[in-house]
Amino acid sequence: MKRAGFVCFVLLPWALLIGCSPEGEGPGNASKKGGAPKPLGQLHADENAPSADPAASVSRQSRIGLPSWFPNDVPLYEDCVIVASSRGPKGQALKLTYRVSASNEDVLDFYRKAVENVGWTHEETDDDQTQKAGLRCRKSGRTLAIEVETANTRTVCTLSLTR
Repeated sequence: MKRAGFVCFVLLPWALLIGCSPEGEGPGNASKKGGAPKPLGQLHADENAPSADPAASVSRQSRIGLPSWFPNDVPLYEDCVIVASSRGPKGQALKLTYRVSASNEDVLDFYRKAVENVGWTHEETDDDQTQKAGLRCRKSGRTLAIEVETANTRTVCTLSLTR
């Protein structure tokens, strides 16, 4: 069981990232542009929180659309290309990985402001060993970990939501 979780949450996003074609190639608009995503039951605690529609931030070049379970109070960087998404047993953990053409610092600056706008508190996290920078955010008993790094000359952002 632990091995399946490792494959789902660690190996799958990287395998998909490596296999992604450069921007401009591929079938195009696989994302869902209409309407707000459905809230994720207990993980989406505040239905009335102000938020932008995360689905509107997904690039038309993304082969993977925004999952219907993705909470609408977790912002996404504009024009992101989703490379992987997964949901743990009973919806207790969610993970979304995407790439953008912006710099690591631009993505972190975006999240510092955007998460506060929808009611999250945050603190900086840095991992010198893995060269990942990020934020740890909290809201309504949930924790959102945002990790930003450069992989194959692209900025990759991983969002991990747990309760």
